[in-house]
Amino acid sequence: MAIDLTSDVSTRKAFSEAITEFGLKDERVFSVAADSESRFGAFRKEAADRAINVGIAEQNAMSIAAGLAFCGKIPFISTYATFLTMRACEQ
Repeated sequence: MAIDLTSDVSTRKAFSEAITEFGLKDERVFSVAADSESRFGAFRKEAADRAINVGIAEQNAMSIAAGLAFCGKIPFISTYATFLTMRACEQ
């Protein structure tokens, strides 16, 4: 995927587009959203069976992503950084 550094595309939209493009090329790609599913909207439309929303449960998102990775999948987690950094340690 080529990245145009002069583009005015938001980080959120670029992330969504990149994950969707990558996911369409590789069946191992999964999205794991912790109450931030809007970042994976396009991916969910194209690969609903590989899109997981855990709600407000960053701890569970990390555990699910770890399990997916252990099984050879490629998980991408989306949530707010402030919650992911320490809430995931509560598991």
